[in-house]
Amino acid sequence: MNLEKQRLLLQYCISSGDLFGRVNSILKAEYFDPQIKQAAIFIKGYFEKYKAPPTLEQIKAESKIELTTKGELTKAEVDYASAEIESFCKNKAIEAAIMASPQLLEEGNYAAIEKHIRDAITVGLHKNVGLDYFLEPEERLKRAELNNKPISTGWIQLDEALNGGLLRQELTLFAASSGVGKSLVMSNLARNFIKQHLNGIYITLELSEDVVAKRFDSMFSGIGQIEIFKNMAQVARAVEKEGTMNGKLFIKRLPESTTNMNIVRSYLKEFQMIHSITPDFIILDYLDIMAANDSTISVENQSVKDKQIAEEIRSAGFEYDCVMVSASQLNRSAHETDLSHQGHAQIAGGLTKINTADNVVAVYQDEKMRAMKQYIFKLLKTRSSGGVGSYINLDVDPVSLIISSQNDSKNNITFNKKTSGGDNKPKPGRSLIDIMNV
Repeated sequence: MNLEKQRLLLQYCISSGDLFGRVNSILKAEYFDPQIKQAAIFIKGYFEKYKAPPTLEQIKAESKIELTTKGELTKAEVDYASAEIESFCKNKAIEAAIMASPQLLEEGNYAAIEKHIRDAITVGLHKNVGLDYFLEPEERLKRAELNNKPISTGWIQLDEALNGGLLRQELTLFAASSGVGKSLVMSNLARNFIKQHLNGIYITLELSEDVVAKRFDSMFSGIGQIEIFKNMAQVARAVEKEGTMNGKLFIKRLPESTTNMNIVRSYLKEFQMIHSITPDFIILDYLDIMAANDSTISVENQSVKDKQIAEEIRSAGFEYDCVMVSASQLNRSAHETDLSHQGHAQIAGGLTKINTADNVVAVYQDEKMRAMKQYIFKLLKTRSSGGVGSYINLDVDPVSLIISSQNDSKNNITFNKKTSGGDNKPKPGRSLIDIMNV
């Protein structure tokens, strides 16, 4: 943008305090040509201090630069000036990001390069100034019902505890001890979503794409893991048939420890360009083995690291308007704490990721439950319902690997001493749900 155009935009700004207030958040004095930069510095500083544009005399006295005003601006002039200033600031921000890249490239700080460019691309004015609460409340409620309809988890009791299921733009964490089945739970959730004709991505940071896919093979064919290669044609037919009736599922392996959300976002952009699909859900398996975008955060500073990762995952859910799901490890104290007393303190990394997540579900299975082919979900946190503290008793089929809701007649498992808590001592013939409701 040439000098005269930049001068014109400054003159529009000092002619209307409303216009200046609108563009001030993205307008930076360093964007302007050196010949009028001092005027821009003074005008912006004056406005931020006094909440009004300075006079022409003040500008000349402080910067030695003469400007003129445009008088009272028409709506067309305000719209024109807003659009031109937005374009000017975006272009300058991109230019600054590009200029800073060589030094960052030399340092190997690729995350900072991507952040600078992403921040520059997103420079813009807020076209939506918020919700007019008292305007057409019925239409607002209808719109909220349509846009914020919960997506069923496929597990009836969990849906009831969550007021219908999981919401888009929210982050749900499943927490379990090592080997209990975090990945299996999330795979089942993905299956339940695509059965509802939703499209999703399962990003695995631990297992290969083929291993994850083989689990889904059992879920869709009903053939156990050790029998799959003996019945490949049958499995393939079953999977192909399911593929014609359900949503799409994509499985992507990314490296553990070095994968951060900048890398995930880059993959998602490439995914959209290739497939022209915006995912309805994204599963990240799992949060604890991801890296933070900020490479300066020490791996020993688990709390800060987890907070940033959780916030970035949740932000991606807002950006893509999808359900975000990940998992976390339960620490050693979970094995020594009664189930009724287990909570946030047993989740590795502490409260930072819990504070960010919208729903947190603990997954439990002891030796007796494993023999009975059952899981317990305990709802540790939810923003959208009063279900905190709810227990959900589920069956798992060791052949198909499908986790399903139990019928009341099947709830006949009893606790051992470690999983029972307080005065809720197990008695023969009592159901798990009855024990939990004491």
